Amino acid sequence: YASKVASVANGWKKWQGEAKGILKMKAIENKQAFEAKFDKWAAGKPEYENLVEKFKELYGASGDIRAYFAPGRVNLIGEHTDYNGGFVFPCALSFGTYLLLSPNNEQKLNFRSLNMEAVYALGLNELTAPLPDKAWANYPLGVFVQFIKRGITITQGYDILFWGNVPAGAG
Repeated sequence: YASKVASVANGWKKWQGEAKGILKMKAIENKQAFEAKFDKWAAGKPEYENLVEKFKELYGASGDIRAYFAPGRVNLIGEHTDYNGGFVFPCALSFGTYLLLSPNNEQKLNFRSLNMEAVYALGLNELTAPLPDKAWANYPLGVFVQFIKRGITITQGYDILFWGNVPAGAG
């Protein structure tokens, strides 16, 4: 019996090591593909300058372009304890998500992400219905839905661009 347990344990350790190796290789491949896609238009400038250029290219905007950055974070201690009253030690990372937006002269919100292919344009009267098929734009659209639920009227259209450098699957 002990030899069977040892054999299973050794098999498990071997499988676990192989699985970790495969996941690590896949993460490196994804990161390299992601970086190659970004490098096509980045040409070594700071991210903010590249994003403003890309925003102007996509939307033709030259007016008031606002940029925001939401850093990723890591909890050095206390994962899932912060909302349960426990101790945490979070810190911000240089990875994160950028948002650029500018008012437009249309009565619609235009959503684009440099990380996703799908582009969405919604009239201001269409903001409370979710998009089909787990569309990525449902996340930012949900923010507008919450504004509307709280009595804030959206009367201005916006061109909106997202880009994030958090590796896919991280966090």
